[in-house]
Amino acid sequence: MIKVVIRKIKNNSDYDKIYDIASKAWTSIYNHRKKIMDEDIFFALYKDGNKNKAKKLAQWCKENNKNIRIAELDNVVVGFITWR
Repeated sequence: MIKVVIRKIKNNSDYDKIYDIASKAWTSIYNHRKKIMDEDIFFALYKDGNKNKAKKLAQWCKENNKNIRIAELDNVVVGFITWR
């Protein structure tokens, strides 16, 4: 049986994992937007969009760490959740 542990943020490496996971997740979203939009408009609106989104999320998490939980599997961070 697989056991996922849900826990509070422990250290700065948790924030790094949040950044990595968010950046990967938003990459496909921005890639889709790039396909359906004019390239000039896309870059005007979303230049480095997924990286900026991940940075904003990581900063929000540092300021609101009571409103985030980390999901761990075998001591490896595999996800996270935030709320307001």
